[in-house]
Amino acid sequence: LERELGCPVMRLETKRYDLVVVVRELAEGTKRISGHVLLHRLARDEEHVSNLVTEHYAMTDQDYRAKMRMWLWDSLAIHQKAQAKFLGTLTTGDFKMLGHDPVFSVWDEPGLFDTVPAVRALFAHNAAHMLLSNACEPNWVGDIGGGWLDAGLGHWYEYELFGRTLNYCIEEATLSDGYENGQWRAPVRRRLEREKDPFLPGLLPKRTGTMTPAEHALCWSFYDYLLHEQRAALRPILLALKHKKPARQRTRSYTGPYR
Repeated sequence: LERELGCPVMRLETKRYDLVVVVRELAEGTKRISGHVLLHRLARDEEHVSNLVTEHYAMTDQDYRAKMRMWLWDSLAIHQKAQAKFLGTLTTGDFKMLGHDPVFSVWDEPGLFDTVPAVRALFAHNAAHMLLSNACEPNWVGDIGGGWLDAGLGHWYEYELFGRTLNYCIEEATLSDGYENGQWRAPVRRRLEREKDPFLPGLLPKRTGTMTPAEHALCWSFYDYLLHEQRAALRPILLALKHKKPARQRTRSYTGPYR
């Protein structure tokens, strides 16, 4: 990175992640937090996500093919330079490659990712996506019948760490508060009590990026249900989706009272 980009970088490697932070400081409330401190907080957050995923999916070291590379830059210019050299693309927003060698790149975009809480939530959300895309058989399930799982798990681990979820892998990600201000448990419960028609048949075939924020909340709720009521099913479902088996066929025996 240093040689190709022509600038020094702060890097920290953990068991599952290779993290880079190139920002001097970011706001946290009324305080300013250094990039060095932020880097260590991100390392703790992402290893927390990794430990939860290991527990939930009975993962082993052999299940992973690479470390997850996650980069935070202090300007759009360096973000785009990294994209052009390493990702073969050029965007103004955050960008990730999933599967065999996952990479996530973002810059401290004003109004979106220019505070410590926003960056930590964004990284936790995407850390989960990256792990599950790389695990077992490197393959992103979000566009091959597993959009509901991909969306649900990203939101679940972000929610677990920070008590809300505001990040979406869709254009609506630019909304400041998303669906129900990112606090979903009570609103989703009320919706399920009010609406009696089943929603899973229409939700399961959708790709991650085509869902509305409200549908993302339903995916989070279904993932939460599976995690607490059918946890042993998570790994078999993930493997089946990576083999492109129909989602409805694979999940039918695990839905229980869920619709």
